[in-house]
Amino acid sequence: QRMHRLLNRWDVTWRRGTHKAQHTRFALKIIDDFCKYVNKKMVMFDIHPDDMYNCDQTNVLFLMDLAYTYKKQGSKYVGIKAADSNGRATAMLACSITGKKLPPFLIFCGSQSINGRIIRELARGYGYPDDVELSVQPKAWMDEGQMLQWIDAVWKPHAVGQRKIVYLI
Repeated sequence: QRMHRLLNRWDVTWRRGTHKAQHTRFALKIIDDFCKYVNKKMVMFDIHPDDMYNCDQTNVLFLMDLAYTYKKQGSKYVGIKAADSNGRATAMLACSITGKKLPPFLIFCGSQSINGRIIRELARGYGYPDDVELSVQPKAWMDEGQMLQWIDAVWKPHAVGQRKIVYLI
């Protein structure tokens, strides 16, 4: 209660950070053209929705930024200091139109040498599920070598040996 009274006396409140990014508009024509193209390919090659996959990479931060802070009441802009750590990994994820997911592929920052510290730690497991594929790249980026490793470790075991076409976007 004492803290609450102090904040009220100084006109300070618990606020959510405002976005600094530009507001972008969806290009509905581009989205519609892409959907038509994919649907045409599905019909042309007789691809079942379970066999049409979309994949992408995303950044996974080890230390997330805060969403709330204390700020003066009525402030137009609420800035929040970013986390002090820039540690991150990259996750390559793939999912079919029907929601069937392929195993995640995580790329950590570290030396690709067989004697590298991160490779040795990943080899021990440290509680990662068995179906998660782990890799190391100097900047934790998905590059050509990592993509080929993803194809060998995740895509080929799923796609090879099937009698039908499996489509990857």
